[in-house]
Amino acid sequence: MAGVPLAELVEERTGLPVVVENDVAALVEAETWFGAGRGLDRFVVLTIGAGIGYGLVLGGERVAYAEEDRGFGRHWIVDPNGPLTPDGRRGSAVSLLTIPNIRYQVQAATGRDRTYEEILAAAAAGDPMPARVVDEAARALGTLVAQISNFVMPQKILLAGEGVGLMDVACKTVEDTVRDNRHPLAAPVELETKVSDFHDWARGAAVLAIKVLVLGSAEA
Repeated sequence: MAGVPLAELVEERTGLPVVVENDVAALVEAETWFGAGRGLDRFVVLTIGAGIGYGLVLGGERVAYAEEDRGFGRHWIVDPNGPLTPDGRRGSAVSLLTIPNIRYQVQAATGRDRTYEEILAAAAAGDPMPARVVDEAARALGTLVAQISNFVMPQKILLAGEGVGLMDVACKTVEDTVRDNRHPLAAPVELETKVSDFHDWARGAAVLAIKVLVLGSAEA
């Protein structure tokens, strides 16, 4: 079955209509219909976790683009002098912000493998190396939020994904970095944080299925 699109393959096996889409795209759809982006004209979802995800809503509709599932965070350079990690170019959003690379940086410096939650707790307690890595991650996140705000001018940015615990520890650094990288008179952008669970992704899949199979208003 090589070369057969996944949707067609699943349809053939199940006998049911199938819609296949990127997981972040599904989350954006769910938040646009039911969540943080409901009723907004310009809305952005930025996810941090195992990778970096980005979704844009204009005119109340998600903007689809070919690179949604290609890991563009590796090429989103935040700090050209930043860390070089196994999963990302030097100073990229992936290198600085993703959970695997935050863990890698701390382990490379200390020789100790820690969970993401342990690193955040250690940073909050003032442990120097975790604190430094978390601070760099927070500055990277603030830079991304500022760049998005400067160019897209969204009414709200939703931070989602399993990595948003960073905001619990370094919210002030993120906010200060956003402020430093925007015009002093720029209108503030509402920043909302949400730890997404299975129900959010499932809700997004349902929205996409409705739009494609019932309303015919989106491309699968």
